[in-house]
Amino acid sequence: MLLKCLDDSGLTLLSSHPQSANAPQDALVWIPFDKVASFTQRINDFTQDTDGGDPKQAPLVANIEQIHRALLEHLWQESQDLPPLHEERWWELWFDPRITPIDPVITLRALADERQWRIRDRAIRVGERLYSAEMVSELQRLVDAFGARLGRSIAIDDTRLKLLAYNAHTGDVDDARIDSVMHRGASTALVAHVCEQGAAQASDVFTLPPCPQIGITMERIGMPIRYDDSLLGYVWLIGSDGPVGDRAVELLREAAAQAALVLHRGYLGVEVTRSHARELVRDLIAPDQALRTEAGAALVEEGHAVAGPVTVLVAMVAREEGEPLAEERRLALEFAVDRCRRRLPPSRGLALTRPDHALLLTIWPGARSQVIERNAAELAEVLREKLVAELGLGRAALCWVGVGGPRPRLTEAHSSYEEARRAAEVARITGTLGQVVAHAQLGVYALLGKLTPDELAEGIHPGLHSLLSNPVHRGLVETLRVYLDHTGDAQHAATALHVHRSTLYKRLHRVEQLTGLRLDVGDDRLAAHLGLKMAELNPRLPSSMKAPDVVL
Repeated sequence: MLLKCLDDSGLTLLSSHPQSANAPQDALVWIPFDKVASFTQRINDFTQDTDGGDPKQAPLVANIEQIHRALLEHLWQESQDLPPLHEERWWELWFDPRITPIDPVITLRALADERQWRIRDRAIRVGERLYSAEMVSELQRLVDAFGARLGRSIAIDDTRLKLLAYNAHTGDVDDARIDSVMHRGASTALVAHVCEQGAAQASDVFTLPPCPQIGITMERIGMPIRYDDSLLGYVWLIGSDGPVGDRAVELLREAAAQAALVLHRGYLGVEVTRSHARELVRDLIAPDQALRTEAGAALVEEGHAVAGPVTVLVAMVAREEGEPLAEERRLALEFAVDRCRRRLPPSRGLALTRPDHALLLTIWPGARSQVIERNAAELAEVLREKLVAELGLGRAALCWVGVGGPRPRLTEAHSSYEEARRAAEVARITGTLGQVVAHAQLGVYALLGKLTPDELAEGIHPGLHSLLSNPVHRGLVETLRVYLDHTGDAQHAATALHVHRSTLYKRLHRVEQLTGLRLDVGDDRLAAHLGLKMAELNPRLPSSMKAPDVVL
Protein backbone atom coordinates (compact mmCIF):
# COMPACT_ATOMS: atom_id res chain seq x y z
CA MET A 1 0.00 0.00 0.00
CA LEU A 2 1.46 3.38 -0.99
CA LEU A 3 0.70 5.43 2.11
CA LYS A 4 1.86 8.64 0.43
CA CYS A 5 -1.09 8.35 -1.94
CA LEU A 6 -3.44 8.68 1.03
CA ASP A 7 -2.08 12.10 2.00
CA ASP A 8 -2.00 13.14 -1.67
CA SER A 9 -5.70 12.31 -1.83
CA GLY A 10 -6.55 14.77 0.95
CA LEU A 11 -6.85 12.03 3.56
CA THR A 12 -5.00 12.11 6.90
CA LEU A 13 -3.00 9.02 7.84
CA LEU A 14 -3.42 8.48 11.59
CA SER A 15 -1.48 5.23 12.03
CA SER A 16 -0.22 2.22 10.12
CA HIS A 17 0.83 -1.33 11.04
CA PRO A 18 3.26 -3.18 8.73
CA GLN A 19 2.45 -6.57 7.27
CA SER A 20 3.17 -9.51 9.57
CA ALA A 21 2.98 -13.27 9.33
CA ASN A 22 -0.52 -13.23 10.76
CA ALA A 23 -1.98 -10.00 9.42
CA PRO A 24 -1.78 -7.81 6.31
CA GLN A 25 -0.67 -4.19 6.40
CA ASP A 26 -3.38 -1.82 7.60
CA ALA A 27 -3.78 1.93 7.79
CA LEU A 28 -6.09 4.05 9.95
CA VAL A 29 -7.21 7.04 7.90
CA TRP A 30 -9.29 10.14 8.62
CA ILE A 31 -11.51 11.11 5.67
CA PRO A 32 -12.98 14.62 5.99
CA PHE A 33 -16.64 14.80 5.08
CA ASP A 34 -15.90 16.99 2.06
CA LYS A 35 -13.45 14.34 0.75
CA VAL A 36 -15.73 11.29 1.00
CA ALA A 37 -17.26 11.80 -2.45
CA SER A 38 -13.92 12.27 -4.20
CA PHE A 39 -12.44 9.25 -2.40
CA THR A 40 -15.40 7.09 -3.45
CA GLN A 41 -14.99 8.33 -7.01
CA ARG A 42 -11.31 7.30 -7.03
CA ILE A 43 -12.30 3.78 -6.04
CA ASN A 44 -14.96 3.68 -8.77
CA ASP A 45 -12.39 4.92 -11.29
CA PHE A 46 -10.29 1.81 -10.57
CA THR A 47 -12.74 -0.20 -12.68
CA GLN A 48 -11.75 1.85 -15.72
CA ASP A 49 -8.47 1.79 -17.61
CA THR A 50 -6.16 4.60 -18.56
CA ASP A 51 -5.08 5.16 -22.17
CA GLY A 52 -2.09 2.93 -21.41
CA GLY A 53 -4.32 0.06 -20.41
CA ASP A 54 -3.66 0.25 -16.65
CA PRO A 55 -6.45 0.66 -14.09
CA LYS A 56 -7.06 4.22 -13.02
CA GLN A 57 -5.99 5.20 -9.47
CA ALA A 58 -3.97 1.97 -9.26
CA PRO A 59 -1.30 3.32 -6.83
CA LEU A 60 -4.05 4.19 -4.34
CA VAL A 61 -6.57 1.37 -4.80
CA ALA A 62 -4.76 -1.70 -6.19
CA ASN A 63 -3.57 -3.12 -2.87
CA ILE A 64 -6.63 -2.25 -0.79
CA GLU A 65 -8.45 -5.45 0.11
CA GLN A 66 -11.25 -3.98 2.23
CA ILE A 67 -12.43 -0.72 3.77
CA HIS A 68 -14.55 -0.44 6.89
CA ARG A 69 -15.47 2.17 9.43
CA ALA A 70 -13.00 2.54 12.32
CA LEU A 71 -14.12 1.46 15.77
CA LEU A 72 -12.76 2.40 19.16
CA GLU A 73 -10.38 -0.59 19.21
CA HIS A 74 -8.82 0.64 15.95
CA LEU A 75 -8.14 4.05 17.50
CA TRP A 76 -6.54 2.55 20.61
CA GLN A 77 -2.76 3.21 20.50
CA GLU A 78 -1.65 2.40 24.05
CA SER A 79 0.66 -0.47 24.97
CA GLN A 80 -1.93 -1.82 27.43
CA ASP A 81 -4.97 -3.76 26.22
CA LEU A 82 -8.13 -1.83 25.48
CA PRO A 83 -10.31 -1.79 28.64
CA PRO A 84 -13.49 -3.87 28.42
CA LEU A 85 -16.08 -1.81 26.56
CA HIS A 86 -18.98 -3.12 28.63
CA GLU A 87 -17.53 -1.42 31.74
CA GLU A 88 -18.52 2.17 32.50
CA ARG A 89 -15.48 4.47 32.61
CA TRP A 90 -14.42 8.05 31.91
CA TRP A 91 -12.51 8.90 28.72
CA GLU A 92 -10.45 11.95 27.76
CA LEU A 93 -11.19 13.38 24.31
CA TRP A 94 -8.66 15.58 22.49
CA PHE A 95 -9.63 17.69 19.50
CA ASP A 96 -7.43 19.08 16.75
CA PRO A 97 -8.84 22.51 15.78
CA ARG A 98 -7.24 22.14 12.33
CA ILE A 99 -9.64 19.35 11.33
CA THR A 100 -12.83 21.39 11.45
CA PRO A 101 -13.77 25.06 11.97
CA ILE A 102 -16.77 23.97 14.05
CA ASP A 103 -16.26 24.19 17.82
CA PRO A 104 -15.76 20.52 18.82
CA VAL A 105 -16.98 21.18 22.38
CA ILE A 106 -20.37 22.33 21.14
CA THR A 107 -20.52 19.37 18.75
CA LEU A 108 -19.61 16.94 21.52
CA ARG A 109 -22.24 18.33 23.87
CA ALA A 110 -24.92 18.02 21.21
CA LEU A 111 -23.86 14.44 20.50
CA ALA A 112 -23.77 13.67 24.22
CA ASP A 113 -27.32 14.95 24.65
CA GLU A 114 -28.44 12.78 21.75
CA ARG A 115 -26.66 9.61 22.98
CA GLN A 116 -27.27 10.33 26.70
CA TRP A 117 -23.56 10.38 27.55
CA ARG A 118 -22.38 11.92 30.80
CA ILE A 119 -19.85 14.74 30.29
CA ARG A 120 -17.85 16.47 33.00
CA ASP A 121 -17.29 20.21 32.83
CA ARG A 122 -13.56 19.65 32.65
CA ALA A 123 -10.93 22.17 31.63
CA ILE A 124 -9.36 22.21 28.19
CA ARG A 125 -6.06 23.74 27.12
CA VAL A 126 -5.78 26.47 24.53
CA GLY A 127 -2.17 27.47 24.05
CA GLU A 128 -0.65 27.83 27.51
CA ARG A 129 -3.73 28.92 29.45
CA LEU A 130 -6.55 26.79 30.75
CA TYR A 131 -10.13 27.75 29.97
CA SER A 132 -13.22 25.92 31.10
CA ALA A 133 -15.10 24.13 28.36
CA GLU A 134 -18.23 26.03 29.37
CA MET A 135 -16.45 29.38 28.93
CA VAL A 136 -15.15 28.50 25.45
CA SER A 137 -18.60 27.32 24.42
CA GLU A 138 -20.18 30.53 25.71
CA LEU A 139 -17.67 32.63 23.77
CA GLN A 140 -18.45 30.64 20.64
CA ARG A 141 -22.16 31.25 21.03
CA LEU A 142 -21.46 34.95 21.52
CA VAL A 143 -19.31 35.07 18.36
CA ASP A 144 -21.95 33.24 16.31
CA ALA A 145 -24.68 35.59 17.52
CA PHE A 146 -22.79 38.82 16.84
CA GLY A 147 -21.45 37.48 13.56
CA ALA A 148 -25.03 36.96 12.39
CA ARG A 149 -26.03 40.44 13.54
CA LEU A 150 -23.03 42.04 11.86
CA GLY A 151 -23.17 39.89 8.75
CA ARG A 152 -19.41 39.44 8.85
CA SER A 153 -16.66 37.40 10.50
CA ILE A 154 -15.68 38.11 14.08
CA ALA A 155 -12.99 36.60 16.31
CA ILE A 156 -12.01 36.73 19.98
CA ASP A 157 -8.39 36.42 21.18
CA ASP A 158 -6.93 36.43 24.66
CA THR A 159 -4.23 38.95 25.63
CA ARG A 160 -1.51 36.84 23.98
CA LEU A 161 -3.55 36.59 20.76
CA LYS A 162 -4.49 32.96 21.34
CA LEU A 163 -7.65 32.40 19.32
CA LEU A 164 -10.59 31.51 21.58
CA ALA A 165 -13.59 31.70 19.25
CA TYR A 166 -14.43 32.68 15.67
CA ASN A 167 -17.19 32.25 13.10
CA ALA A 168 -17.20 31.52 9.38
CA HIS A 169 -15.41 34.03 7.17
CA THR A 170 -17.57 35.87 4.68
CA GLY A 171 -14.73 37.52 2.75
CA ASP A 172 -11.07 37.00 1.93
CA VAL A 173 -8.58 36.23 4.69
CA ASP A 174 -4.83 36.73 4.88
CA ASP A 175 -2.04 34.40 6.01
CA ALA A 176 -2.06 35.75 9.57
CA ARG A 177 -5.74 34.83 10.06
CA ILE A 178 -5.25 31.40 8.48
CA ASP A 179 -2.29 30.73 10.78
CA SER A 180 -4.33 31.87 13.79
CA VAL A 181 -7.18 29.51 12.92
CA MET A 182 -4.89 26.58 12.15
CA HIS A 183 -2.70 26.88 15.25
CA ARG A 184 -4.96 28.78 17.67
CA GLY A 185 -2.12 31.22 18.26
CA ALA A 186 -0.07 34.04 16.80
CA SER A 187 3.58 34.42 15.87
CA THR A 188 5.95 36.43 18.03
CA ALA A 189 6.21 39.00 15.24
CA LEU A 190 2.42 39.44 15.14
CA VAL A 191 2.20 39.86 18.90
CA ALA A 192 4.99 42.46 18.73
CA HIS A 193 3.17 44.31 15.91
CA VAL A 194 -0.04 44.48 17.92
CA CYS A 195 1.86 45.78 20.96
CA GLU A 196 3.69 48.40 18.90
CA GLN A 197 0.35 49.74 17.67
CA GLY A 198 -0.71 50.36 21.28
CA ALA A 199 -3.55 47.82 21.31
CA ALA A 200 -2.93 46.91 24.97
CA GLN A 201 -3.40 50.55 25.99
CA ALA A 202 -6.50 51.15 23.86
CA SER A 203 -9.78 51.87 25.60
CA ASP A 204 -12.05 51.90 22.55
CA VAL A 205 -12.23 50.71 18.95
CA PHE A 206 -8.90 50.94 17.11
CA THR A 207 -7.49 49.98 13.72
CA LEU A 208 -4.56 47.65 13.26
CA PRO A 209 -2.79 48.55 9.98
CA PRO A 210 -1.58 45.90 7.54
CA CYS A 211 1.95 44.51 7.84
CA PRO A 212 2.60 42.22 4.86
CA GLN A 213 5.97 41.07 6.23
CA ILE A 214 4.19 39.08 8.93
CA GLY A 215 1.18 37.98 6.89
CA ILE A 216 -1.26 40.80 7.71
CA THR A 217 -2.39 42.13 4.32
CA MET A 218 -5.79 43.30 5.51
CA GLU A 219 -6.46 45.79 8.27
CA ARG A 220 -8.12 44.71 11.49
CA ILE A 221 -10.67 46.61 13.50
CA GLY A 222 -10.18 45.75 17.14
CA MET A 223 -11.88 46.40 20.45
CA PRO A 224 -10.12 45.63 23.77
CA ILE A 225 -11.99 43.37 26.17
CA ARG A 226 -11.67 44.86 29.65
CA TYR A 227 -13.10 44.14 33.06
CA ASP A 228 -12.45 46.81 35.72
CA ASP A 229 -9.75 48.23 33.41
CA SER A 230 -7.96 44.86 33.31
CA LEU A 231 -7.23 43.70 29.76
CA LEU A 232 -8.66 40.22 29.10
CA GLY A 233 -8.41 40.01 25.30
CA TYR A 234 -9.59 41.50 22.01
CA VAL A 235 -12.57 41.31 19.64
CA TRP A 236 -11.55 41.57 15.98
CA LEU A 237 -13.25 42.36 12.67
CA ILE A 238 -11.35 41.98 9.38
CA GLY A 239 -11.31 44.71 6.74
CA SER A 240 -11.97 42.37 3.81
CA ASP A 241 -15.61 42.06 4.95
CA GLY A 242 -16.21 45.70 4.03
CA PRO A 243 -16.22 49.09 5.78
CA VAL A 244 -17.16 49.28 9.45
CA GLY A 245 -20.01 51.71 10.05
CA ASP A 246 -21.35 53.24 13.25
CA ARG A 247 -23.76 50.35 13.86
CA ALA A 248 -20.93 47.82 13.53
CA VAL A 249 -18.81 49.82 15.97
CA GLU A 250 -21.61 49.80 18.54
CA LEU A 251 -22.11 46.08 18.13
CA LEU A 252 -18.35 45.56 18.48
CA ARG A 253 -18.41 47.44 21.79
CA GLU A 254 -21.39 45.40 22.94
CA ALA A 255 -19.66 42.15 22.01
CA ALA A 256 -16.53 43.20 23.95
CA ALA A 257 -18.61 44.05 27.02
CA GLN A 258 -20.34 40.65 27.00
CA ALA A 259 -17.06 38.83 26.33
CA ALA A 260 -15.52 40.60 29.32
CA LEU A 261 -18.15 39.12 31.62
CA VAL A 262 -17.65 35.63 30.17
CA LEU A 263 -13.85 35.78 30.38
CA HIS A 264 -13.81 37.26 33.88
CA ARG A 265 -16.22 34.65 35.16
CA GLY A 266 -14.24 31.92 33.42
CA TYR A 267 -10.89 33.09 34.81
CA LEU A 268 -12.33 33.22 38.31
CA GLY A 269 -13.66 29.69 37.92
CA VAL A 270 -10.33 28.35 36.66
CA GLU A 271 -8.43 30.05 39.48
CA VAL A 272 -10.83 28.65 42.07
CA THR A 273 -10.34 25.19 40.54
CA ARG A 274 -6.56 25.56 40.61
CA SER A 275 -6.60 26.86 44.16
CA HIS A 276 -8.70 23.92 45.29
CA ALA A 277 -6.39 21.50 43.47
CA ARG A 278 -3.38 23.03 45.26
CA GLU A 279 -5.11 22.54 48.60
CA LEU A 280 -5.71 18.89 47.75
CA VAL A 281 -2.06 18.39 46.75
CA ARG A 282 -1.03 19.98 50.05
CA ASP A 283 -3.23 17.47 51.88
CA LEU A 284 -1.90 14.64 49.72
CA ILE A 285 1.64 15.12 51.05
CA ALA A 286 0.59 15.83 54.64
CA PRO A 287 1.68 13.51 57.52
CA ASP A 288 -1.95 12.56 58.31
CA GLN A 289 -2.81 9.30 56.52
CA ALA A 290 -6.56 9.91 56.65
CA LEU A 291 -6.10 13.36 55.10
CA ARG A 292 -3.95 11.90 52.33
CA THR A 293 -6.51 9.22 51.52
CA GLU A 294 -9.32 11.76 51.32
CA ALA A 295 -7.25 14.13 49.16
CA GLY A 296 -6.26 11.36 46.73
CA ALA A 297 -9.86 10.30 46.24
CA ALA A 298 -10.98 13.91 45.72
CA LEU A 299 -8.23 14.62 43.15
CA VAL A 300 -9.36 11.68 41.02
CA GLU A 301 -13.08 12.22 41.52
CA GLU A 302 -12.87 15.91 40.57
CA GLY A 303 -10.72 15.20 37.53
CA HIS A 304 -7.52 16.91 38.69
CA ALA A 305 -5.58 13.65 38.54
CA VAL A 306 -5.84 10.11 37.26
CA ALA A 307 -5.15 6.97 39.24
CA GLY A 308 -1.79 5.30 38.72
CA PRO A 309 1.85 5.11 39.87
CA VAL A 310 3.36 8.41 40.99
CA THR A 311 6.75 9.96 41.50
CA VAL A 312 7.55 13.42 42.84
CA LEU A 313 10.17 15.96 41.82
CA VAL A 314 11.26 18.71 44.24
CA ALA A 315 13.13 21.82 43.10
CA MET A 316 15.15 24.15 45.35
CA VAL A 317 17.22 27.27 44.81
CA ALA A 318 20.04 28.77 46.86
CA ARG A 319 18.96 30.71 49.94
CA GLU A 320 20.37 32.08 53.14
CA GLU A 321 20.02 29.54 55.93
CA GLY A 322 17.04 30.39 58.11
CA GLU A 323 15.89 33.19 55.78
CA PRO A 324 12.70 33.11 53.68
CA LEU A 325 13.11 32.69 49.96
CA ALA A 326 13.31 35.97 48.01
CA GLU A 327 10.14 36.70 46.02
CA GLU A 328 11.87 36.62 42.62
CA ARG A 329 13.35 33.21 43.39
CA ARG A 330 10.04 31.87 44.64
CA LEU A 331 8.42 33.02 41.39
CA ALA A 332 11.22 31.42 39.38
CA LEU A 333 10.49 28.13 41.14
CA GLU A 334 6.77 28.43 40.50
CA PHE A 335 7.15 29.31 36.80
CA ALA A 336 9.75 26.60 36.11
CA VAL A 337 7.68 23.86 37.74
CA ASP A 338 4.51 25.02 35.97
CA ARG A 339 6.25 25.01 32.58
CA CYS A 340 7.45 21.50 33.28
CA ARG A 341 3.95 20.44 34.30
CA ARG A 342 2.62 21.57 30.91
CA ARG A 343 4.82 19.00 29.21
CA LEU A 344 2.66 16.28 30.74
CA PRO A 345 -0.82 15.29 29.55
CA PRO A 346 -3.72 16.79 31.51
CA SER A 347 -4.34 15.17 34.89
CA ARG A 348 -0.84 13.65 34.82
CA GLY A 349 0.96 16.49 36.60
CA LEU A 350 0.21 18.54 39.73
CA ALA A 351 2.35 21.41 40.99
CA LEU A 352 2.65 23.10 44.37
CA THR A 353 4.95 25.87 45.62
CA ARG A 354 6.06 25.79 49.26
CA PRO A 355 7.97 28.49 51.23
CA ASP A 356 11.43 27.11 50.31
CA HIS A 357 10.82 24.69 47.43
CA ALA A 358 8.37 23.62 44.74
CA LEU A 359 7.17 20.16 43.83
CA LEU A 360 5.88 18.48 40.70
CA LEU A 361 3.81 15.36 41.26
CA THR A 362 3.78 13.17 38.14
CA ILE A 363 1.44 10.27 37.39
CA TRP A 364 2.28 7.44 34.99
CA PRO A 365 -0.76 5.16 34.43
CA GLY A 366 0.22 1.65 33.38
CA ALA A 367 3.97 2.33 33.34
CA ARG A 368 6.58 0.07 34.96
CA SER A 369 8.95 1.37 37.64
CA GLN A 370 11.97 1.38 35.32
CA VAL A 371 10.11 3.41 32.73
CA ILE A 372 8.88 5.85 35.39
CA GLU A 373 12.39 6.31 36.79
CA ARG A 374 13.79 7.01 33.32
CA ASN A 375 11.02 9.47 32.42
CA ALA A 376 11.26 11.20 35.80
CA ALA A 377 15.04 11.60 35.40
CA GLU A 378 14.57 13.20 31.97
CA LEU A 379 11.85 15.48 33.32
CA ALA A 380 14.10 16.48 36.23
CA GLU A 381 16.80 17.60 33.80
CA VAL A 382 14.23 19.65 31.92
CA LEU A 383 13.07 21.19 35.20
CA ARG A 384 16.64 22.14 36.10
CA GLU A 385 17.08 23.80 32.69
CA LYS A 386 13.82 25.72 33.06
CA LEU A 387 14.82 26.84 36.54
CA VAL A 388 18.23 28.03 35.39
CA ALA A 389 16.54 29.98 32.60
CA GLU A 390 14.01 31.57 35.00
CA LEU A 391 16.75 32.57 37.47
CA GLY A 392 18.63 34.24 34.62
CA LEU A 393 22.06 33.54 36.11
CA GLY A 394 23.33 31.01 33.58
CA ARG A 395 25.85 28.58 34.96
CA ALA A 396 26.03 30.59 38.15
CA ALA A 397 22.47 29.59 39.02
CA LEU A 398 22.46 27.45 42.14
CA CYS A 399 19.48 25.13 41.97
CA TRP A 400 18.80 21.50 42.70
CA VAL A 401 16.17 18.96 41.71
CA GLY A 402 15.48 15.86 43.80
CA VAL A 403 13.65 12.85 42.41
CA GLY A 404 11.67 10.53 44.67
CA GLY A 405 11.14 6.85 43.99
CA PRO A 406 7.97 5.65 42.24
CA ARG A 407 4.97 4.60 44.31
CA PRO A 408 2.10 2.44 43.04
CA ARG A 409 -0.75 4.68 44.20
CA LEU A 410 -1.57 8.37 44.36
CA THR A 411 -2.16 8.18 48.10
CA GLU A 412 1.47 7.10 48.57
CA ALA A 413 2.85 10.24 46.92
CA HIS A 414 3.81 11.48 50.40
CA SER A 415 6.69 8.96 50.57
CA SER A 416 8.02 9.91 47.14
CA TYR A 417 7.75 13.59 48.07
CA GLU A 418 9.78 13.09 51.25
CA GLU A 419 12.46 11.26 49.26
CA ALA A 420 12.59 13.93 46.57
CA ARG A 421 12.79 16.72 49.13
CA ARG A 422 15.54 14.88 51.04
CA ALA A 423 17.51 14.34 47.83
CA ALA A 424 17.29 18.01 46.84
CA GLU A 425 18.17 19.16 50.36
CA VAL A 426 21.19 16.85 50.61
CA ALA A 427 22.40 17.99 47.19
CA ARG A 428 21.99 21.63 48.23
CA ILE A 429 23.81 21.25 51.56
CA THR A 430 26.69 19.06 50.42
CA GLY A 431 27.25 20.70 47.04
CA THR A 432 29.01 17.54 45.85
CA LEU A 433 26.22 15.38 44.39
CA GLY A 434 25.27 17.45 41.35
CA GLN A 435 22.17 19.49 40.59
CA VAL A 436 19.82 16.61 39.76
CA VAL A 437 19.83 13.82 42.32
CA ALA A 438 17.56 10.79 42.68
CA HIS A 439 16.90 9.49 46.17
CA ALA A 440 18.23 6.11 45.08
CA GLN A 441 21.64 7.75 44.48
CA LEU A 442 22.03 9.20 47.98
CA GLY A 443 23.65 6.16 49.55
CA VAL A 444 24.24 6.69 53.27
CA TYR A 445 22.87 10.24 52.96
CA ALA A 446 19.40 8.72 52.45
CA LEU A 447 19.54 7.43 56.04
CA LEU A 448 21.33 10.39 57.60
CA GLY A 449 19.07 12.86 55.83
CA LYS A 450 16.15 11.69 57.98
CA LEU A 451 17.85 13.03 61.14
CA THR A 452 17.21 16.51 62.54
CA PRO A 453 20.14 18.95 62.98
CA ASP A 454 20.15 18.22 66.72
CA GLU A 455 20.18 14.47 66.11
CA LEU A 456 23.02 14.87 63.62
CA ALA A 457 25.07 16.88 66.13
CA GLU A 458 24.42 14.37 68.91
CA GLY A 459 25.44 11.46 66.67
CA ILE A 460 28.95 12.79 66.02
CA HIS A 461 31.76 11.34 68.15
CA PRO A 462 32.74 13.95 70.82
CA GLY A 463 36.41 13.95 69.80
CA LEU A 464 35.52 14.42 66.13
CA HIS A 465 33.07 17.16 67.10
CA SER A 466 35.93 19.08 68.74
CA LEU A 467 38.09 18.64 65.66
CA LEU A 468 35.33 19.91 63.40
CA SER A 469 34.61 22.92 65.59
CA ASN A 470 38.19 24.26 65.46
CA PRO A 471 39.00 26.07 62.17
CA VAL A 472 42.71 25.42 62.76
CA HIS A 473 42.16 21.74 62.08
CA ARG A 474 40.41 22.07 58.71
CA GLY A 475 43.33 20.39 56.96
CA LEU A 476 43.23 17.43 59.33
CA VAL A 477 39.50 17.01 58.71
CA GLU A 478 40.11 17.01 54.98
CA THR A 479 42.89 14.45 55.35
CA LEU A 480 40.65 12.19 57.42
CA ARG A 481 37.79 12.50 54.92
CA VAL A 482 39.93 11.62 51.91
CA TYR A 483 41.52 8.69 53.75
CA LEU A 484 38.15 7.25 54.76
CA ASP A 485 36.57 7.87 51.34
CA HIS A 486 39.40 5.79 49.90
CA THR A 487 38.47 2.94 52.30
CA GLY A 488 41.66 3.38 54.30
CA ASP A 489 43.96 2.92 51.28
CA ALA A 490 46.96 5.06 52.30
CA GLN A 491 48.59 5.05 48.86
CA HIS A 492 45.49 6.26 47.00
CA ALA A 493 44.64 8.79 49.73
CA ALA A 494 48.18 10.26 49.67
CA THR A 495 47.98 10.58 45.89
CA ALA A 496 44.62 12.34 46.09
CA LEU A 497 46.00 14.77 48.72
CA HIS A 498 49.24 15.30 46.78
CA VAL A 499 51.38 14.44 49.83
CA HIS A 500 53.90 11.77 50.69
CA ARG A 501 52.55 8.68 52.43
CA SER A 502 54.60 9.44 55.57
CA THR A 503 52.97 12.87 55.73
CA LEU A 504 49.57 11.23 55.54
CA TYR A 505 50.45 8.90 58.44
CA LYS A 506 51.63 11.86 60.57
CA ARG A 507 48.37 13.70 59.99
CA LEU A 508 46.28 10.64 60.79
CA HIS A 509 48.26 10.07 63.98
CA ARG A 510 47.57 13.68 64.94
CA VAL A 511 43.84 13.09 64.30
CA GLU A 512 43.91 10.10 66.65
CA GLN A 513 45.62 12.20 69.35
CA LEU A 514 43.04 15.01 69.11
CA THR A 515 39.90 12.86 68.82
CA GLY A 516 40.71 9.76 70.87
CA LEU A 517 39.70 7.61 67.89
CA ARG A 518 41.78 4.63 66.76
CA LEU A 519 41.62 4.40 62.98
CA ASP A 520 42.83 0.79 63.00
CA VAL A 521 39.66 -0.18 64.90
CA GLY A 522 36.64 -0.84 62.68
CA ASP A 523 34.03 0.75 64.97
CA ASP A 524 36.12 3.91 65.45
CA ARG A 525 36.72 4.20 61.73
CA LEU A 526 32.98 3.81 61.06
CA ALA A 527 32.17 6.41 63.73
CA ALA A 528 34.63 8.83 62.14
CA HIS A 529 33.26 8.33 58.62
CA LEU A 530 29.62 8.64 59.67
CA GLY A 531 30.51 11.67 61.79
CA LEU A 532 31.99 13.46 58.78
CA LYS A 533 28.90 12.66 56.68
CA MET A 534 26.67 13.96 59.49
CA ALA A 535 28.71 17.15 59.68
CA GLU A 536 28.14 17.74 55.97
CA LEU A 537 24.39 17.68 56.53
CA ASN A 538 24.41 19.88 59.64
CA PRO A 539 24.44 23.58 58.70
CA ARG A 540 25.60 24.47 62.22
CA LEU A 541 28.80 22.43 61.93
CA PRO A 542 31.68 23.31 59.59
CA SER A 543 32.48 20.20 57.56
CA SER A 544 35.72 21.98 56.57
CA MET A 545 36.29 20.67 53.09
CA LYS A 546 38.91 23.31 52.27
CA ALA A 547 42.32 22.74 53.81
CA PRO A 548 44.63 25.58 54.86
CA ASP A 549 47.90 26.17 53.12
CA VAL A 550 49.89 24.51 55.94
CA VAL A 551 48.87 21.49 57.99
CA LEU A 552 50.82 20.73 61.11
